[in-house]
Amino acid sequence: MQNEELKRTQVALEESRDKYLDLYDFAPTGYFTLTPGGQIIEVNLAGAALLGVERPKLVRRGLGRFVAPDDRDRWDQHLVRALHSDEKQTCELTLKREDGSTFYARLESIRLDRPAHEAGDGGTGPMMRVAMSDISDIKRANGKLTDALAQLAHSNRELESFAYAASHDLKGPLITITGFLGRLAMDGEQGNITGMRLDLARIGEATRKMGRLLSDLLELSRIGRVVGSLEDVPLAELAGEVAGLLAGPIAERGVRLEISPDLPTVHGERVRLMQLWMNLIGNAVKFMGEQPDPRVSIGARRDGKETVCYVRDNGVGIDSRYKDGIFDLFRQLDPSRGGTGIGLTVAKRVVETHGGRIWFESDGPGKGSTFCFTLARRAGPVSEEEQENERCLPKTLARVAG
Repeated sequence: MQNEELKRTQVALEESRDKYLDLYDFAPTGYFTLTPGGQIIEVNLAGAALLGVERPKLVRRGLGRFVAPDDRDRWDQHLVRALHSDEKQTCELTLKREDGSTFYARLESIRLDRPAHEAGDGGTGPMMRVAMSDISDIKRANGKLTDALAQLAHSNRELESFAYAASHDLKGPLITITGFLGRLAMDGEQGNITGMRLDLARIGEATRKMGRLLSDLLELSRIGRVVGSLEDVPLAELAGEVAGLLAGPIAERGVRLEISPDLPTVHGERVRLMQLWMNLIGNAVKFMGEQPDPRVSIGARRDGKETVCYVRDNGVGIDSRYKDGIFDLFRQLDPSRGGTGIGLTVAKRVVETHGGRIWFESDGPGKGSTFCFTLARRAGPVSEEEQENERCLPKTLARVAG
């Protein structure tokens, strides 16, 4: 009777062990049993698949060998914590498969209170069980969510600034219109035709200013939202077109405009990139001051691995204290020169939607200024001619106006 009971118990134990082994082997999570030094004693199918190595070839290898170099210290600390704690320890790090590809993994490790020599390892000290999951997709999704939240916070701040500045700048023309409407009524009652004409002229001027402001605001709101067709755009050619459109003010101020042929070709929206040139070149021409020999140079230079495009002038210059705010909405350093204060904001947004950044350089008032920007290079191979142009920067500038 006792023998039969013992046999039933042994059968039950074997069935239980077989079920455990099946669960262990075919579990979707990778499981590893490690020595105190981090060597692999056992691994299931999922674990071997995660590392891209057949199971027999993993035994006796250190799991730390698959940890990316930048995360080795984190792995060592995790191993120590797991071996000296009664609680499960977790960490996230980058692992490198046998074929060189990488993935982001979450490890959950716990100490096993049986010595390593029981598994045939011959070592001393407790073993460790590690559960490994590939969380690369989750990590990418979290990164995108973090970026989206940051963009949303930035948009909210920009919206608050926009609402305040727009209400302030739109209020000016409205006050002007309201005031001169009152004067128009008075002049009408008095039969003052000359006064009425002046009143109407002031009202018309304020209305046109409000129209320009609303038009610029509408254009600003479209950048980055209404995407036109993307194409390879040679920036030198486009700058030449813009120079032609600005021929009037360029000739009026006697500006000598030069464009380098070495400007890169970028992949983007031609209309938006034209807006970028219009604002930067237009500003350079507008803010010349009383310079007797006004010059504007458009070119490119190499800063490390970046190609930096620039619009350089020898005009009024910019004080360094405006460095952080000059691209803000409605920021006008000299309101007397006209404009709506939106041009540089438009330029900044165009550059950012094309994967670049923009800034200015100036030695101070009266010493000219240089507006610099970078843009993402066009997709596809770079021609030998472009490579040669970039190696030879800067070349002699080609005069196109003046």
